[in-house]
Amino acid sequence: MKTVMNSAMLFISAALFAGTALSQVSNISSDNLVQYGKDQAFWVADVTCADDSTRVIQRKTDGNEWCGKAVEGFCDITKEGTAKKICGDQYTSSLSQLQAAKQARDNAAQAEQRAKRAEQERAEQRRLADQRVEQQRIEQQRIEREQKVAPLKQQITIEEELIQIEQDKLNLRRQELELQRRAVEIQALLDNSE
Repeated sequence: MKTVMNSAMLFISAALFAGTALSQVSNISSDNLVQYGKDQAFWVADVTCADDSTRVIQRKTDGNEWCGKAVEGFCDITKEGTAKKICGDQYTSSLSQLQAAKQARDNAAQAEQRAKRAEQERAEQRRLADQRVEQQRIEQQRIEREQKVAPLKQQITIEEELIQIEQDKLNLRRQELELQRRAVEIQALLDNSE
């Protein structure tokens, strides 16, 4: 009698547990065939849990177990069994951990991208600063050359002006000689006419 009683209690506990687990599942959609790659085809179904979250279960077309898609290890031969597992607390906890890890990876990747962009901006600022320094150096060299050349240019200008003055003096002397020659010719004409 005690054995029958224990068996009955065990049966009632299992039924209550199954009812509780089943109550965590609101809906299981019909199967859809999904091709992920050339050689990977799955039967896929959406499971709506009692908390209104939607999760996906899948079974390889040549397989015999339905498994949760997001977290490995939650499998059962039946869709209902897998649906119960993925609507359970353990799957939810594992899913939260996966999502947290993914978020941490995403945050790390974003931080790395920001650091990369910041380094690129610093490199660009250094390049621009180096370019400005180089332009200033070239400009300073040009000014120094001009300062060295300026006295030479001034000297050349003065010499050119002196040459021009000498040419003007020669032209004036030529004109003076021409005037003197004409004066001599005129005087000779005047002397002959007397």
